[in-house]
Amino acid sequence: MTFAIAATMASCGDHTHEKSETLKQAEQVHEQVVQLSEDVASMIHSKTDKVGEKMQEYAAAGDSITASKLEMLNGKLEALHTKFHEVENGIVEIPGHEHTHADGEACDHDHAQEALMEGLSDEQHLEIQSEQKRLLEELKSEIESISLENTISE
Repeated sequence: MTFAIAATMASCGDHTHEKSETLKQAEQVHEQVVQLSEDVASMIHSKTDKVGEKMQEYAAAGDSITASKLEMLNGKLEALHTKFHEVENGIVEIPGHEHTHADGEACDHDHAQEALMEGLSDEQHLEIQSEQKRLLEELKSEIESISLENTISE
C-alpha cells in the first residue's frame, strides 16, 4: 500500500500540463522581444560611439558647426537610450517559460514580478509580450532613422 501511494504521488508530481497555443505564441514573442532588445541595445551603442568619434574629429578640425550638429544628434541618441531602458525595464518573463543565461550572466529578473504574472491568462501574456515587441520595434525604427551621414552633410 505504501508503494501505491508513493507511485501515485510521484506521478502527480511529474504530471505536466500541455501549454495552450496562445501561451506558446506568447513564449515565441517573448523570445523575439529578448532578441530585439539585444539588437536595439547594440544599435544604440554603436551609433552613439560613432557619433562621439565624429564629434571629436570635427571639433579637433575646428568645424564647430558640424560638431554642434553631432552634439544634437548625440542628445537624440541619449534620449532614445533612456527610452530604451524604460522599455527594457518593462520586459517581463512568462512564468514557467524555460530560458537560459549566457555564461557568467546572472539571473536578474524579478521573481516577485513573476509571481504576479502567474495569475494572468494566456491571452494577457500574449498581449503583454506583443506590446513589448511593438515598443521595441518602434524604438528600433527611430534609431534606424538617425543618419550620421545626413547630419554631417546638412
